[in-house]
Amino acid sequence: MTPYNEIAKQYEDDILSGKIPSGKLLRHAIERQRRDLKEGHKRGIWFDHDAGQRFLDFTELVNIGPDTPIQLAPCQVWEKYVFYGWKRDDGRRRFRYKYKSCARGNGKTPIESLGILYHLTVDGPFKAEAYVSATKEDQAKIAFEDAKNMLEFSPELQEALDASAETIYNRSRKSKFSFLTSNPKTADGKRPTYAVIDEYHEFENDGMLDKLETALLKTANPIMNIVTTRGKNKFGPCFESENNFYIPIVKGILENDEVFVLIFSLDEEDMKDKDKKSKAAPWRNPANWFKANPMLDRLLRIDDMASALKKATQKGASTLASFKTLNLNMWVDAESAWIEDEIYQAGGQEIQLEDFKNKRCFGGLDLAKRDDFCSFALVFPREDCETGKEEFDAFWWHFIPKETVAKRVDKGLSSLLDWIEEGYIIETEGTVTDYNVIEEHIKEMFIDYPMTALGYDVHNIGNLAINLEEYGINMLMVPQTINELSEPTKLLKYSLLEGRFNHGFDPVMRWQTANAVEISGNNECIRLTKDSKRSKGKIDGLIAAINALRVYQDDQKNNTANVYDDRGFIEL
Repeated sequence: MTPYNEIAKQYEDDILSGKIPSGKLLRHAIERQRRDLKEGHKRGIWFDHDAGQRFLDFTELVNIGPDTPIQLAPCQVWEKYVFYGWKRDDGRRRFRYKYKSCARGNGKTPIESLGILYHLTVDGPFKAEAYVSATKEDQAKIAFEDAKNMLEFSPELQEALDASAETIYNRSRKSKFSFLTSNPKTADGKRPTYAVIDEYHEFENDGMLDKLETALLKTANPIMNIVTTRGKNKFGPCFESENNFYIPIVKGILENDEVFVLIFSLDEEDMKDKDKKSKAAPWRNPANWFKANPMLDRLLRIDDMASALKKATQKGASTLASFKTLNLNMWVDAESAWIEDEIYQAGGQEIQLEDFKNKRCFGGLDLAKRDDFCSFALVFPREDCETGKEEFDAFWWHFIPKETVAKRVDKGLSSLLDWIEEGYIIETEGTVTDYNVIEEHIKEMFIDYPMTALGYDVHNIGNLAINLEEYGINMLMVPQTINELSEPTKLLKYSLLEGRFNHGFDPVMRWQTANAVEISGNNECIRLTKDSKRSKGKIDGLIAAINALRVYQDDQKNNTANVYDDRGFIEL
């Protein structure tokens, strides 16, 4: 019998000593394990060596080719030994959920296939049902085909399991394994006891995850595993869940004994594009690649990765972004980001609207279709005392019809409900935006924040401009042409890049900035496009800010006009 506990402990020692390069999040996972071994009994959990050993003994029966037994790496031994070893006081498995993130090519999907075969033959209940869900059927079938391949070359497994084109089943235990897409309807009628979400970063919403989790509540000892590589959608459920739930758990900020978290990733300082000392990008250093690739030098070759990086660098930003996500397990912005998210976030500071009462400000308004986002911005200019450069503080209010919220969440804007609850977005009743709500909101703002002027796009404005003008607000129409918008767009862009435009960490604006696509015209003119075929999503808040900056620039020109233009020369 192979002493897998010794292999697991040696792996822990090698990670904590630095013998094996690792990221901080992996070290947190190992520190959590050692901390729980000492203190877990206080919370009603205990470690059963035999349970962890039992799974790993099972793997010795599995072949991945003719007379080719599967050989787990120390990182895989540790993962399975820890996951299956922990128990609750009532004897059930401690961990019901797993979140695992690593670069592609590190064997995360075959390991799930192995777990499912164990579930069907040893660990699962009578009438067990296992499913793998992915956004595309071909992706979901990878785990199934891996399991089918293991079955084909493993005589001991063949005594218990059979396979068809789309199902692996255990006749004596009436158990089965198949695959699903990300459409929740494909899970109708299913009673999962083991479920896998594969490549979670590609999911637009948690519809399937929620449906599977609800079904799993009906079983006594369920397993819900999420395995993924990071991606480019920082506004999808994967990014949000990883940062707000899974990372806090592995760091010990949140306590949840049901969730096992294993993240192989570079550290934040490794992901920068320039190091202060070497002036080189740390993520390009092969020594850091091991952090995201636990199977480097086993399933992967470092020289092949170096070659892929060279090719990606030569092909440009889009291919390089894919290299970062797939090969280094990094979250990146979508291709051709207007403002990199890291730069955008660095320029923000916490601000309170109440601190700006009666200060000089400019308004901007962008009204989209009645069933779409509308945005109102207030921009407060100021001057840096040391540099003399103009700086800005900004606030936004976004409006959306209440009846369209669920549809947008289903399409992937999973953060929308949080933004509404936190007050960043205002719902208006019905299926179309109620402009009366916007009008009353602007009038209310004008009481404490009297705008010097409010810039607006004449498109969709209706009577709103007239009503606000009659209320006493200086309404200025801003033509939405590239020549008219170029200067305020450049002002916004370079103010953001230089940390001179404080957005107050408005999450809606962070999302919209990631959506922005810049287009150029003659004479180096630029603007942001709202063309749905070219833009990656909504940017109405940015347009509202640009309209505010346009009327600000006009006001600056008027106030700094040459005195002689007004009164001429005085003869002495």
